[in-house]
Amino acid sequence: MEANIRSYCHRLLGASDDDGNEKVEVSRVLLFVYAVLVFVIILELFLHYLEHKTKQSPKYADMLHKTTQELMIVGLIYLLVKFCTVMGLAKKNGLVYQAMDFADLLILFTVLAMVLQALLILVQLRKPNHELRRASFVRSDMLLASAKQSVDAAQQSFCLHRHLTWSKWKTPIQVKLLRSLFLETYGLPQLFPFDKYIEDVQDSQVARLVEIDISIWVVLMMAYALFFTLSGELLHGGEFKSTDKTRWVEFAGFAMGLFLIMCLLLAYLRHLVNLLLQQAAQHADVLGEDWTSQDIQSPASLIKALSHVVQQEAEMPHLSSHQAIEQMRNIADELSDHAHLHGHGGLVAHIFAHDMLLGLLGSACRRARRGKKAHEGKAKGKLHSDNLRLPYFSRKFVHFVVQLLFILNGFYYALFVLCVMYLDGFNVMAVIKSLLMCLPLFLNTFVLAPNITREFSIINGVFRVDASKLSAIVEHFCEVQAVKDDMVRQVLLYLHHNNKTVADVQRALAAADANDDVAGDGYIDMDVLRGVLKQFGYRFPRQKFVTFVRLHFDAKGTTIRYADLIKLLNESESSKVQSLHVAVDISQRHMAQLRVSEGVEPRGNRPQASSSQDFFFI
Repeated sequence: MEANIRSYCHRLLGASDDDGNEKVEVSRVLLFVYAVLVFVIILELFLHYLEHKTKQSPKYADMLHKTTQELMIVGLIYLLVKFCTVMGLAKKNGLVYQAMDFADLLILFTVLAMVLQALLILVQLRKPNHELRRASFVRSDMLLASAKQSVDAAQQSFCLHRHLTWSKWKTPIQVKLLRSLFLETYGLPQLFPFDKYIEDVQDSQVARLVEIDISIWVVLMMAYALFFTLSGELLHGGEFKSTDKTRWVEFAGFAMGLFLIMCLLLAYLRHLVNLLLQQAAQHADVLGEDWTSQDIQSPASLIKALSHVVQQEAEMPHLSSHQAIEQMRNIADELSDHAHLHGHGGLVAHIFAHDMLLGLLGSACRRARRGKKAHEGKAKGKLHSDNLRLPYFSRKFVHFVVQLLFILNGFYYALFVLCVMYLDGFNVMAVIKSLLMCLPLFLNTFVLAPNITREFSIINGVFRVDASKLSAIVEHFCEVQAVKDDMVRQVLLYLHHNNKTVADVQRALAAADANDDVAGDGYIDMDVLRGVLKQFGYRFPRQKFVTFVRLHFDAKGTTIRYADLIKLLNESESSKVQSLHVAVDISQRHMAQLRVSEGVEPRGNRPQASSSQDFFFI
């Protein structure tokens, strides 16, 4: 019996022979319907799992949504191919069918390469983003003192040690200078989270990598045609699955050319960042010294510029958290109103709103129509300076170039897999050769692309403020205030259910303080405090936790005073106890009034009569 079932299943799963008259059995279709349903169920469960995991991170949730959207489009293309074969428009396994199948695979591999590349860029940027958050959290005066002490101590060391010491402080000082320039330009308070703003700009750029605009698809098709034109196969009717070894040379040239262009783009963006740093130093220098002729990357120049920033921040009036949030809200509303008034509507504008090249051409046409009027005065929401011009810089054009180069890099992966990889077979030497050919693409993905994204995010965020992201940050502060109440409630609830008190939290924090670099000073690292809160029943999202610390904690470097948390918990606990006592007192008075209204005098108010009755009626 088992042998019969095994042979029957083997026959159902077996490949068809070449007999064109063979009929498809109902049982075979039923078996594969079951197999497809199992696959669909597993895939849906996996997608639900991913949706659940990405709820706490909007950037990954946005990436997941756009990825499924692009894959759905690819699936519809395959459905179109099947429809053409069913309707007889294309013969199965014929030339038209194979051409459409190869086209569908090329688009599929391009989309998959773009998704993987975007995820790798996000992973590569996690460490720089963490450094950016820590640099923004440290006060400028403490950063200046620590940097000067460390650099002065390393002056007598050998060259490599001096370089490594300075590399530790270079990025935080640059972040402080750019932050000072941004806050002064737009009139924002010191409470503004510059790190979160830049990270939001950066995440939106990476999320756009999954979306391939119509104009970029046209450019990709032009690159495809150029590749096969140079190999001589397009004009002479070459086969798609050809064994012509000239494709190796063509692909190596394309990959190396893209690598060199991305290197030049990164060098240009870093030059623009240097110009912004010079502008920041010029703004902070009250003496009016000319910074354009100085090497802004040298330790002496950066430390000197940071000292001016410290002096500038010390002269600023102190604002409470509520005043700072209200100031940010007013500026965000003003910029949003300005963007709404100067928006460009129309049917065509709405249709092509998300196409970067068409948007760039539209901006150029509008600027040409306005002529000189566009340059009269200073546009709100854009950084202008009489002393500094970013040479040959157009924000939209550079953004389009960055997007195009990244997508070309993903397209070359797909082109290599479909048209080049199989030429030498699948042996050890072929694998080594393939890896060497793809080395420029790997360098683009793992080295150049994250650095280009980071540099352009800084330029894009500082040069032109994003009103929508500024409004989102204001809402973020309001959410953190609500999250604070939720955190206190959950921690106190956890302590109550586990028969613990606030003193247990204090002991855990003191134990962590005893094990850090400066033991017993009352300050611990932010991540350590976040971990302790997790132990006591509350998991704080990282970005909201950093904002929460900015609002409610005293800081020393990258450490925070944990006594502020204990004070917050004690105040909340005492207020809850007081509220409970008040509620009990009100309840007792209410019951007493009810008894009086029903004709029953409260026991405490009864006259001391000799009557033996417990109650008397009015």
